[in-house]
Amino acid sequence: MRIRKLKTLTAAVLVVLCVLWEPENAYATVTNADAFNDIAWTEVFSDPLQSTKGVVQSMCATEDYIITIENTSSGNTEPDTVSAYYKNTTDANGNPVTQYSLAKRVKDTDWEHGNGMAYDSRTKLIYVAPYSNLTASNRGVLFVMDPNTLEKVNTIHISDSWNVL
Repeated sequence: MRIRKLKTLTAAVLVVLCVLWEPENAYATVTNADAFNDIAWTEVFSDPLQSTKGVVQSMCATEDYIITIENTSSGNTEPDTVSAYYKNTTDANGNPVTQYSLAKRVKDTDWEHGNGMAYDSRTKLIYVAPYSNLTASNRGVLFVMDPNTLEKVNTIHISDSWNVL
């Protein structure tokens, strides 16, 4: 009997909390290129493209690195170039490094343009959204990248009916 009353009381408290709790509205506004007018830019580093047809498709940042995917070519399955640059003045082990200098570069995976990347600080992994899906099995997937090795460690299949972008 005491457990039943406790369950009833718990359920009543949850209902009251749900009624009183009003989620905060969040939204974003899409702007245009005019948002960048009259901004003073300071170049902190530059790095040449690794391919004559290369285009940096996406970038993200982890605690230690700024990572880019340079798409090598849109018409084939040639591996793309992934580069990691030191975000800080020390590496992950605390050793001094030149901020923004190249930490690692690999060219062993076709990231299918890699049109979007997001770093999850909880899992310590990067999720890459392909675009072109030249390889049929990559349709509707996210690629999972290890930010320390820049290697593909997994694929997450989301949908057969559309590309993930």
